[in-house]
Amino acid sequence: MLDLVPKDSDFYHNLVYHKRANQPYSLITGGRGVGKTFQIKKEVIATAAKNQEFFYMRRTDKEINAGAFSDWAGDLARLSGKPINIILNGHEIILKEGESGKRIGWAYSLTQSHMVRGYNYDNVKFCLYDEFLPELTRYRRFYAGELTDFKSIVMSVFRFRQAKVYMLSNLVSTVNPYYSAFKLININWPGITKSREAVLEIIPPLPINEYYVRNVNHVRDSYDEDYKAYLAGQGQLEARKRLERAGVPRNARYIGCIGLHGEELGFFLGYNGEAVYIGKADPSDKRRFVIDSNDIAANTYLIKHSNDSYMFKLLSNYYRAGKIISKSIEKELIFCEIAERLHFY
Repeated sequence: MLDLVPKDSDFYHNLVYHKRANQPYSLITGGRGVGKTFQIKKEVIATAAKNQEFFYMRRTDKEINAGAFSDWAGDLARLSGKPINIILNGHEIILKEGESGKRIGWAYSLTQSHMVRGYNYDNVKFCLYDEFLPELTRYRRFYAGELTDFKSIVMSVFRFRQAKVYMLSNLVSTVNPYYSAFKLININWPGITKSREAVLEIIPPLPINEYYVRNVNHVRDSYDEDYKAYLAGQGQLEARKRLERAGVPRNARYIGCIGLHGEELGFFLGYNGEAVYIGKADPSDKRRFVIDSNDIAANTYLIKHSNDSYMFKLLSNYYRAGKIISKSIEKELIFCEIAERLHFY
């Protein structure tokens, strides 16, 4: 591991808060190099010492390979005080000490969720979902049905046991399907945000201190990009809060209505295109689109072939930009469910 700060630094992250939390999901984002993954490795060593295992997840099968654990051996050897190696044997994570080896975990991608079922994971203590917020490139992005695959794996691993899932990412984002699914709203940036199911911790990037400049100057460019992205997200969140306080502007243009679970949401485009606001549906609007809770494929087909496809494209773009605004938390959560069902992300 590339240590950006000394181990005794106040910036070095630890899992104490998340281990004590009752919520099954811990989302830890931002702060590249502050020790998020290193703390998980400490948990792996402690778990292996008790002859227990962990479950490792990535988004696609291309990310599940020996390279995923390329820097683990050195850190685990340092933590255990023994010369060890990590080998990926199919989906089994093997810890080798000399000639002997034992399984310490399992590794699957979300796209392999159908392969997880059928095994006994009673010995698994926790799950790690690494890089759960992808860099949105052509080959790394959220995919339709990702949340379903993620929850299917968690259910297969823990069954009737209390789950504990650590979700790590160097990126920070105000809009993604996981915040919506776990009902994480009014995000503290930086800081802790809690819901019934999850705890989200956003860690600010490290300041460029003397230790950083002296030891890791060669990754300064990476840090600079992280810091710019962090500030951009913080600015986006602050702008969003200002819009939420304002409510639906009088000069906003009504663009349509979507219904789900008996609730109807009206959508209004700001005069300057600054945001889409959620308000009351226009009773005279006959172009109501009602989401079918059971048939997502039918919903997708209707959207693509409806006269209102422009509205859905508009809502999708504004959703990804974090600019769907409502003063009502209840209405915003309903829209988040709509966005998930229609794969707006």
